[in-house]
Amino acid sequence: MSETVVYKYDMPVSSDVTIEMPAGAQILRVAHFNGQSSVWALVDLKNDMQSYHFMVVGTGMVVNDERFRGSKYIGSIIDGPFIWHVFSVLDPF
Repeated sequence: MSETVVYKYDMPVSSDVTIEMPAGAQILRVAHFNGQSSVWALVDLKNDMQSYHFMVVGTGMVVNDERFRGSKYIGSIIDGPFIWHVFSVLDPF
């Protein structure tokens, strides 16, 4: 029997981000709220923990990293005048 819940994980606005979540996590949203950027995911608490890797780039930044090939756009974070775009990547940093 699963223990599926929606959890919020803090996400630093950094070019390389790793977040530990239960395996099979389904990313629902990223947003900046109350001074903190976060990712919300649907997770099964009975699953073992796994590392999820993300890259964050700002609007207008050059993206030359090979890890963007095959990455998946997750969403954008609006933080005052800045807009950050979050991608999940398969290969660890």
